[in-house]
Amino acid sequence: MKFIRELKRCLKHGILERILLFILPVIITIISCLQVDNRSICLSCTDINKYLFFLYRGMPFPKDSIEIIPSGLWIFNCIYPILITALYINESKDTFFKTELLKLNDKKIWLFSRYITSVLITILTIVIQFVAVCFYAFLNKKDIQRDNLKSLNTYIDTSKSGEVFSENMLINILIMLIVMLAFISLMILLSFIINILLSSVIIIMLIVATVYLNLEGYIGNLLMFKRAISTNVVYANIILALIIIAISIAGIVVLSGKVDEDFK
Repeated sequence: MKFIRELKRCLKHGILERILLFILPVIITIISCLQVDNRSICLSCTDINKYLFFLYRGMPFPKDSIEIIPSGLWIFNCIYPILITALYINESKDTFFKTELLKLNDKKIWLFSRYITSVLITILTIVIQFVAVCFYAFLNKKDIQRDNLKSLNTYIDTSKSGEVFSENMLINILIMLIVMLAFISLMILLSFIINILLSSVIIIMLIVATVYLNLEGYIGNLLMFKRAISTNVVYANIILALIIIAISIAGIVVLSGKVDEDFK
């Protein structure tokens, strides 16, 4: 299938960068784990209702405990989705900035494979970080101390046999995946809007230039402009991104409300 071939090509292209993007989260997570004290470990995140963006964040424990997730990992998780999106969505010799917009329909498979790849890589990175921290917590038999803050916290209780993941943790993981998906969709939406604007400017410049040359060239460029801007690829992806963002926001509200009820 053409889609499978395109997806494989996207994965094979720049394999060194892909490997680094997989290894980097693991290294940073391990470094973060090494800074944990000998008594407690906790994955916590910012209040989703206040910040509307789900990130790892070190929460202060009572008294003499320390923050186990340093600010470096917090910043990394903020930047990483942007790097992923920029690498997999915009990395190509064939871009919308070229004037060969008649071939825009041929990019449907390429755009879809880049979108799917971005989502899969981002989700896999999140899973890698969760597994790394959970495995470290299990090996070191860390105990969990609850803080008194009413925020969306993810607790790992390894002191009880067979109970590693709490219900709130699974909900928070789902919230994180939804937010990351919405974030990538938003980046794609903005990318398409920018590309449409730039493409419009380029073709309008061509139209203006050809007006002074011949009428036939003007009509040809006008038809090219209409076909490029009204292509199903552009509108379909914009609508898809808007739908995903809307569903994501609804899912975040419902899930965060459920977690808030659990903490009351």
